[in-house]
Amino acid sequence: MPRGVETVTQDSHPRATTLAALSRLRAIHADGVQTAGNSCAVVDGAAAALVGSASQSQRPVLAHLLASAVIGVAPEFMGIGPTPAIQLLLQRSGLALSDIGRLEINEAQAAQMLAVTQTLELDNERLNCLGGSLGLGHPLAATGLRLVMTLARQLREKNLRYGIAAACVGGGQGMALLIENPAFIAR
Repeated sequence: MPRGVETVTQDSHPRATTLAALSRLRAIHADGVQTAGNSCAVVDGAAAALVGSASQSQRPVLAHLLASAVIGVAPEFMGIGPTPAIQLLLQRSGLALSDIGRLEINEAQAAQMLAVTQTLELDNERLNCLGGSLGLGHPLAATGLRLVMTLARQLREKNLRYGIAAACVGGGQGMALLIENPAFIAR
């Protein structure tokens, strides 16, 4: 690409598709269910954030970082990583899942997300409300911050207090982050 300024006028995701087209995709493994249609696309992206003390900030604070958790799981079950990470995060914070207004969990594959949703007994009203990685894509190193920024904006817009961002990591990790909306007004 030549040096200079480029203007992006169209995103590559989400892409138009149909159920008929998705049903024709071949499974990655024989007798498997995972296809390119139910796995997130790896897309381009970059992210940066200023993280620091609110008392030292000259800018409005978008979110308070309250707690984090990183755990290890068997590499062959890496997709379930968000489940124990969220459980540990809630234990450390003293909060219950019912205290959490929104959750943004990276959807590496549809089957992986279903396993996390079922094991945590999550409802769809609070989970990936703007589409998640299956719809938006997965910009690898930028995904974590994309999850947090999407979550922080939703907490502000909906006047919700707490949110959790979480992801699985290839090789067998799970990560979760608890943030608080500093503009929350109890009603």
